[in-house]
Amino acid sequence: MHLTDRENGHFAHQTSQRLRTVNRVLALYVTLLAGFWGGHKFLLGARREGWIYLALSWTAIPLLAAAADFVDLWREPAIGTGFGRRRLLARHPATVGCVERHTLARLGGSALLLLTATAFALLLAAPAHANDCPPAGSRFKRNNAGFETVLTSEGIAIPGHRGYCRYRDSDGKSGSYLLKSGDQPLDNVPRQKSGACPTGARAEYKIVLTEYSDPVVAGPDAAGRCLLRSRQFGEQWVHPTEFKLAGGGGTPTAVTMDLSGRWRCAANGNIPIALLTFSGSRYTLSDTDAGWRVKSGKVTGSGAFRLADGGFVPTSGPMVDELGIRAGVYHAEKGRRALYLNNKPSGLSLLQCLPEP
Repeated sequence: MHLTDRENGHFAHQTSQRLRTVNRVLALYVTLLAGFWGGHKFLLGARREGWIYLALSWTAIPLLAAAADFVDLWREPAIGTGFGRRRLLARHPATVGCVERHTLARLGGSALLLLTATAFALLLAAPAHANDCPPAGSRFKRNNAGFETVLTSEGIAIPGHRGYCRYRDSDGKSGSYLLKSGDQPLDNVPRQKSGACPTGARAEYKIVLTEYSDPVVAGPDAAGRCLLRSRQFGEQWVHPTEFKLAGGGGTPTAVTMDLSGRWRCAANGNIPIALLTFSGSRYTLSDTDAGWRVKSGKVTGSGAFRLADGGFVPTSGPMVDELGIRAGVYHAEKGRRALYLNNKPSGLSLLQCLPEP
């Protein structure tokens, strides 16, 4: 069909009204900086595709798709000359609400690539973590600030934390731990066939650490101490002088206390707290400075105590009123004496007292 000059001019005018262009440099920058949220799609007039990118922005799918869009826009032929004057054709107004097939294919391919990479990473990481954990049931003794606990491996690795595994402590609580060089494997401890620990029929014993007594079963001797299994505190290594027989299986261990002389009582970290002396059924505490010199303080004073299994129990005075001491445990081994002043039912020591040199 042949068009007149007037008709050709009218067609050109209508076409110029429908075509829209966008600066090429601007489109590339928007794709690079805001393509993750579909900014380049809104700029080029593909509003529906832009909303899809924005809806998927909580995942990494639009990030991969926008990177591919950046390459396409870089290669797409532009109109005009000069770096800053070249322009790209925007979406035709009639197709603003359409979603092109290649856009859907690009988003689907990005999702598939992301899932494949995630599955591959998990597959590589899983065996490495599993091999780091000791077999389930393996036991390790940990000494922390003078207090011992037994960690029992559950054989479960902690994802994302290499070397950390799940263990049960002596209280039966489960948590994540990293084994240290000082942790001693209990299953490899050399055990003596004879010693002070009863090895006959299973019998119940009472730990003489505090007024609180807990039924336990004594095991074989290990490193001069006995392995006791307690319903309350799990497994503990206790010296034979710190428990007595409650019934059956042997004879109780006699505990003879020598409380003579003056005792230096220090807190954790060997921090001097007080000087302690005993006379009859009474004791005297004297507050001290860092050089063990007597000074005035809240813990200075005297009070009464009564003897108990393996130690004593203060009944009045600064031990009860100021320090909250519930029991004092006496320990003697190879001519060395020690007192442990406990303020909790679990037997944790607040103060450790040694004879003054």
